Amino acid sequence: MDIEISNPKKVIQFAVIFSNLKHILSEITFYFTKDGLYFQGMDSIHISLVELTLSNDWFDKFKIDKPHTFGLSIACMDTIISCLDKDFKIIMKHKEEDYLSITLTDDKIIKNYQMILIDIENNILDIPKAEYSADIIMKSSVYRDYINELIMFGEDLNVECGQENIKLYTRGDYGKSEIIIKEEYLEEYLIEEGLTINQHYNLKMIKCFTNFTKLNKIVKVHLKNDNPMKIIYELSEVKPEKKPKKKPEKKPKKKSEKKSEKKSQDPPEEPSEEPSEEPSEEPPENHPDKNSLIFYIAPKIND
Repeated sequence: MDIEISNPKKVIQFAVIFSNLKHILSEITFYFTKDGLYFQGMDSIHISLVELTLSNDWFDKFKIDKPHTFGLSIACMDTIISCLDKDFKIIMKHKEEDYLSITLTDDKIIKNYQMILIDIENNILDIPKAEYSADIIMKSSVYRDYINELIMFGEDLNVECGQENIKLYTRGDYGKSEIIIKEEYLEEYLIEEGLTINQHYNLKMIKCFTNFTKLNKIVKVHLKNDNPMKIIYELSEVKPEKKPKKKPEKKPKKKSEKKSEKKSQDPPEEPSEEPSEEPSEEPPENHPDKNSLIFYIAPKIND
């Protein structure tokens, strides 16, 4: 296995992932296949799940003779990656050894590391496909700032999506803090006709997700009542364009398109109600969210 990341933007993205992932997970299993890199992990209190998918063409060099699966310490990986200097690239090699060879270099200075690998009992959960009721695209810096403000007042995040705006609020010892975001201020806002979404989440965990803002100027959030919230940072080069607001006639049981017409697509598959009872030991094929860091967080159940 011979993997290289030399694109400066992607080197930064890779570093950002591991410098912040250590606040959510302690260890992870890497799955390198001919298709790319995949990993999945759940936090210690089992309320959130993290997924990373990087296709082989995301890397600047990707040579692999067979699948490589190994566990590693996120803190150790972060320690090594923190030694990056300006204009350095990352090279990772693995054969049959119990260590991963990592080289950080700009071809003038070469830093070599051997990171000891660990055995992790880890099965990949089958995440059910879902057709979400609300899709939100907003500036990731704005999303981060709002969460940073709200966490000063409470521990739970209440998300309420209506037809014309989104309300974020929390309560604590100081009282209630509320932020109302009108649809015009969002890059895109789609919600099912006539529906209101009202969910409650662990605000401290969502605060951890905002640490990844540097990955992309845009963050995508997907919501559905009684389902986990899905948060996506895309790692591709594509930059979304802000389109003029359009309000076509609303149709029953469809999402109303607030800022751009949604491209036609095949009917979605029916989502399964529960994850597979027999988790897989292999990464999923043809993942729908290519080159993305994805977070799922379960809603809190009211007492």
